[in-house]
Parts: sequence; structure tokens; C-alpha cells
Amino acid sequence: SHRHHANGELPRRTVLDTESARTTLSILYPLSTGYETLETTLLELGNFVKMTEWFYADGGNAMSGTFPTQLGRLVEHVKGFNVNGNAFTGAMPTQLGNMVKMSSIFNLGDNHFSSSIPTEFGKLDKMVNVYRLWSNKLCNDVPTEVQALSSGVGSYFQVTTDNSIGTTCGWIEDARFPGVGPTSVTSISWGSSEKSGTLPTEIGALTQVTGFGIGGNEMTGQIPTQLGRLTEATYVALQTCLWSGTLPSELGKLAKLTRIRLNANNGENNMVGTFPTEIGNLVLLNSDLRVNYNSFTGPIPTELGRLTDVTVTWRLKENSFCSDVPTEVQALSSGVTGSWFITTGNSIGTACPTIATSAPTTVPIPVPTVVPIPAPTS
Repeated sequence: SHRHHANGELPRRTVLDTESARTTLSILYPLSTGYETLETTLLELGNFVKMTEWFYADGGNAMSGTFPTQLGRLVEHVKGFNVNGNAFTGAMPTQLGNMVKMSSIFNLGDNHFSSSIPTEFGKLDKMVNVYRLWSNKLCNDVPTEVQALSSGVGSYFQVTTDNSIGTTCGWIEDARFPGVGPTSVTSISWGSSEKSGTLPTEIGALTQVTGFGIGGNEMTGQIPTQLGRLTEATYVALQTCLWSGTLPSELGKLAKLTRIRLNANNGENNMVGTFPTEIGNLVLLNSDLRVNYNSFTGPIPTELGRLTDVTVTWRLKENSFCSDVPTEVQALSSGVTGSWFITTGNSIGTACPTIATSAPTTVPIPVPTVVPIPAPTS
């Protein structure tokens, strides 16, 4: 066969118009010059369910975009499935694992696939040579089902080469956070970057982050409890957003924190409920504690008296704290060199409101129905 250089659709006289191409042979080399032809060629080729050999659409085609799942219908294919050297992105289709008769040359290498290797690829257990997924952006671990094939592939079992195997795949797919990368990231700095909406719970996957800053945006809703999984973090900045709901007690698990910012300037945040006693576990906090301009209620937790290294600024003002300042907290004021705003804008010195409890509703017990006993028959 020879190469057919095509602009636009593949010339049908070369491959697509013959019955032999539909049943035995397809040489697509190169198939086209751009992804725009995929809908009219690769998708159609998924209908060639009797094709057994030589599906070649390698790098001479410079194709990009996601790879058509329809090609997983080529279940009679035995050898020669090669799309090496293009620019396909996204996940490798799990459907390609249906090509269980493949024995030679399964090559998806040198593209831009960015996913974990599908477990289904382990079903290609007849492969004896050229099993290549190399030079992509594949992540997570190699499935045991795939690794088990290595002993049967005599040459070119290339799965981990030039990939990111062993690293966790990207932690989130969200248009608001483009290019967030793998969970191995160690710093998130999104302060004042015009982001909005709720903070995704997937944030809890960033377990190697040492600094997390998203203050000064229009983030709404409740701070996710999963933020408490960022146990390597020394700095968390959540100030001047539009948070609502309660402050997660899970933040008290961030034992390495030296700074945390939860304040607003003029009421942007509207966090409510009692202030978590678990924040008192953050004994490495130094410099300042700022939670001002929220709507926290209830007494100031006695546990905050453990924060003896917070010596510059204490700002609990402009909330709805009530009752007296705990002596353990008040004792810290003499060591604070900057501002001490505890009572301002709160209800300190007044009794906290009693939460009314409703009396249990009495459900009337129905009177049992008396079933008349029939008189004995004489």
C-alpha cells in the first residue's frame, strides 16, 4: 500500500468504497490533516465491524480532540491498531478493551491522552508484541490487569515510559479552575482572581498543599468539610468572599496551620452558627486570628485560650457572640502587641439565647377495633 495524502475526507476510492476494506483491510496512512475529518471518517470506521487488520492513522495525520469511542466496535480486529503520534486528548476510551482478539500492534502512544489507563485494556490478553501507551499524560497506577500482560508481550510493552504513572490524575475538571494539574500540587494561589460559585468538594484531594489562598473572590455557599483533609497546609486564606452556612469543624484537623483568614471587611461573608471549638486545636497559629464581620453566634469557645502564640491581632468583632469572654481567652490579651477586638460589635456580657425545644408531639393511639365474636352454633 502507499500513503494517501488527503485534505478533507479520506478518498473513498482508496479504502472506504471497497467491500474488502470493510471486511479485511484498512490502511489509513495518513487519514487526513485535521480533526475536522474525524466525524466523517473515524466515526464511520466504527461501523466496519468485520475489519481484522491494519487500522493505521498515525502521526502523519496530526489529528486532535477526543478519541471516538465507536472504534471499540472493531471487535474482530487481530493486529495493527495504530494511532501513534497524533494529538488526541482526554481519556482513552474503555471501549477499546473490547478488541479482545488483538495479538499484535496496539499503539496509542505519543498523543496527549490524560487519564488513568482503563482496566478494560487488560482484556487484550492475546497480545504478544507492541503494546504501546507511551508518551502521553497517563496518571494513577497501572491496573494490575494491564501489568499482567507484560509477561506475554515479547517486545515493546511500553506503558509507563514518558507518562505520569504513579501520580494522581488531575483533581478536578471545572471550567472555573483551568489547568489545575495533578493532586501533587503544593500551592494554590487564587486570591482576588474573579472566581465565583461554590468551592468544589474535590478540593480535599489536594493533600500535599502547604498553602491555600482563595480570598477576595465571590465564592458562595458553605466551605466544604473536605478542606479539613489538607493536613500539610500551613496557610489557609478564605477571607472576603461570600461564604454562608457554618464553618466546618474539620478545619481543626489542620494541625500545621500557622495562619488562617476567615474575616470579611464589611459583611461579605455570612457564616453562621457557633464557632467550632476545634479551632482551638490549631496551636501553631501565630500572628493573628481574624474571623470578624461574620454572623457567628453563641459563646466564644474556651478552647481558643490554647492559641497562646497569636500575639499580634485578635479580631472576633462584628459577629453575634454572647455570654462572657472566657478567662482563658482574656488572659491572652496582655501578650497581644497589635489589636484586640473581641467585644466590639458582639453581645458580650449578655446571656446567650436559649434554644427553644419543641415538646414532643403526642400521636393519638387508635382505639382497637372490637371484632364481634360470633355466637356458637347450636
